[in-house]
Amino acid sequence: MRITNKAIMDHYNRGLNKALNRYAKAQDRVLTGRNFNEVSEDPAAAVRAFRLRSQFRKNAGQMEMNEETMSRVVELESATLQISKILTETINPDSLKSVNGTNWNESTRNTYAATLRGMQQSLVLAANTQINGQFLFGGEETHQVPFVLSEDGKTLTYRGIDVNSCDPADLEKLKEFSKETVYVDLGFGLEETVEGTADGKPEIISTSAFNTSYPGINFLGYGPGEDGKSDNIIVLLGQMASELESPDFDHKKLDGMINKFQDEMKGFIDAQTKLDTDAEFLRTNMKRLETYNDTLNERIVSVEKVDMEEAISTYIYQQYCYNAALKVGTNILSQSLLDFMR
Repeated sequence: MRITNKAIMDHYNRGLNKALNRYAKAQDRVLTGRNFNEVSEDPAAAVRAFRLRSQFRKNAGQMEMNEETMSRVVELESATLQISKILTETINPDSLKSVNGTNWNESTRNTYAATLRGMQQSLVLAANTQINGQFLFGGEETHQVPFVLSEDGKTLTYRGIDVNSCDPADLEKLKEFSKETVYVDLGFGLEETVEGTADGKPEIISTSAFNTSYPGINFLGYGPGEDGKSDNIIVLLGQMASELESPDFDHKKLDGMINKFQDEMKGFIDAQTKLDTDAEFLRTNMKRLETYNDTLNERIVSVEKVDMEEAISTYIYQQYCYNAALKVGTNILSQSLLDFMR
C-alpha cells in the first residue's frame, strides 16, 4: 500500500484539529470555570444541574415567602403589644372594683367612662393596623377594614357583622371568619387532600403549609356572652362605660363585667402567645431554608463548576499536546518539501 503525501497530511490535519479542539475546551473550562456549557457535553450532569437549579429557585421563593410572612407576623406582634399595653396600663381592675356610690361620685365615674370610650377607639385603631395596604387582622379579607365602632361605642362590627349579635346566622358567620385560613408554601411539601371537601374542591393539608390568616376576633373575641356581658373586649369596655355613666349605677354589675374582662384578657394572651410561637417558628424555618439553600448551592457548584487545579493541569497538558502536534507537523512539512524537490 502506497502512502502518499496527501494521505499523510490529511491524517495529520485530523489529529491536529482534534488536539486543537481539546486544547480549546480545556482553555474554555479554565476561563469560564464551568464543567460544561452545552447539554451534549455531559447530558447526565446537565440533568442533575437542571434539577438542582429548579430546587434552588423553589427554595429561594420559599425563603422570600417566609421573609414576607415574618414581616407580617412582626407587625402583628407590634399591634398586639399595643393592644395589650392599652388594656393592661389603662384599666386597673382593683380600682374599678372599689367603685361604689360613696367613694366615687357621678363626675368621677363619667371621667373613667370617658377613658374607657377612648380606649375603645384606640383598640379599634390598633386592630385595624395595615401593612402594604393589607389589614393584618382581616383574616382572608385583607383589603376591607375589619373593625368598625359606632360613635356611641356600643356596637362593633367585624367585616360588617355585629360581634355582639344574638342572631344564630351572624354567629355562624363569625365562627366561619374565626376559622379562615390562608396557606403559603414554606418548604413542607405543600399537599392537597385527594378526595377534596364537600364542595368537591381539594383542600390543603394543614401540616404541609403555614397559615397566615389571623382573624381579629380570635384575639378580641365575639358573641353576646352570658348575662349580657359581651365576649368581645372592646364591646365589653363600652358596656362598662355605660354602667359607669348610668344614673342607676350598680357596682356589683360592674364587678361582674370586670371579672369578665379579666377572663377575656386570658383569651387575648393565649392568642398573643400563639402569635409569638408562630414568629419563633418562622425564624427557625428561615434558618432551615438558608441551610438548605447553602447545601443546594454547594451541590450545584460540584456539578457545574470545575476543580480549578485539575482544569489548569488539563489545560497545560493539552497545550503541551497541541504544541507537540505543531512540532510534528513541522517535521512532516519539511520532509514533504524535500521529497517534492527530489
